[in-house]
This record gives sequence, C-alpha cells and structure tokens, in this order.
Amino acid sequence: AKLASFDNETKEFPKDAEIVIATQSILSRLDSVQFDLTALLDFDQEISRADYKSHHKIFSLLVNLKAMTREIIFVQTSTPESFILKCFKNNDTDGFYQKDLEFRRDLNLPPFQHLTALCVRGKEEKNVFEESRQLLKMLEAQKEEKVELSDVHADHYPKWRDKYRYTILLKGESVKSILGTVKPALQNFKKKKGIIVTVNVDP
Repeated sequence: AKLASFDNETKEFPKDAEIVIATQSILSRLDSVQFDLTALLDFDQEISRADYKSHHKIFSLLVNLKAMTREIIFVQTSTPESFILKCFKNNDTDGFYQKDLEFRRDLNLPPFQHLTALCVRGKEEKNVFEESRQLLKMLEAQKEEKVELSDVHADHYPKWRDKYRYTILLKGESVKSILGTVKPALQNFKKKKGIIVTVNVDP
C-alpha cells in the first residue's frame, strides 16, 4: 500500500495515498476528505491525561472522525466499557453530557470547583523537573485551607517548541483562595535562568 503522513505542517493532502497516518490536524480537512476506514490509536492514553476536558476532547474527535469515515471506525482500547465509547456508538450526545458532568461533580472539577495550572518550561528537562519540584514545595508551604495540590506531572504537551513542560494543578472552591496560595509562592520562587512559569486560571 502507498503510505503517507499528515500533520499540521503538511501543506497538501496526499490524495494518491492508500493509507494516511495522521495527527488530529486531519480534522482541518473535515469537509474535503473521506476515508473508507479509520483507526484511532491509544484511546486509553488520551482519556488518562491530566486534563479534565480530555473526555470532551476525545468524544468530539470521535464524532468528527465519524463524519470523515464512510464505513467503520476501529478504536484501540483496553476499556471498551467506557461511557465515552458507549455514548459514541449509540450517537448519544445528551447521555455523554450527563455522564461527563456527573464525573466532574464526583471529582470536584469545573464547573463545580476552580482549577489553576502552573506550567514550568525550559530547554533542559532535568532543570525543568527540579524547578517544578521546588515550586511545589513552596506552594505546599503557602497552601491555604481547602486548596488541593497535585504532584508535578508532564504537561499535556510534554515538549513544545523545543521546551520541556511540567505542570502543577491547584484546585479549590474559589479562584481567590487558589491565588492566595500561588502569588506568595511565585514571589519567593528564585527560578533558574531559562525557566519560564505561566499561570492559567480555569484552563
């Protein structure tokens, strides 16, 4: 079979290819490309990301891929009982909405509580990770009541534009209480040269 790849840097779609290996940027061709068969690889990794919107993102991806597929979609997963897949298979968007809202309520995720993500990034992965751990210690020392902290974990995009990225998540009932933890910690944080920290409220 004639193989081709497609990503966000591909200028023209390879129309003569029989098999196309693509990133999610294939959705930019939603109205112009059709496939006989589509395979979505590693569904489990997508829904296990430290991103409370991951369910919504993967469900949306499946719906769009279905619109691009004439016959059948294969999904690689070890969790075929997932409510996301069941709702997708049954075209049940309302059911997905209710289930995902219930999931967020159980874990106190937005819109039921607020989140703030601190992203630490830089060119040397070891330095980025160490600086992230130091920042976490400072946040723990400044933590207000009813504010929860996650461990340091690789960002949704662990490397982006030649920079490694690690994230710390804070969760609380109000943005004010979360920022009451974040601001003094950042003021006292003496980061190394080349390290950048960004704050994203309700990402």
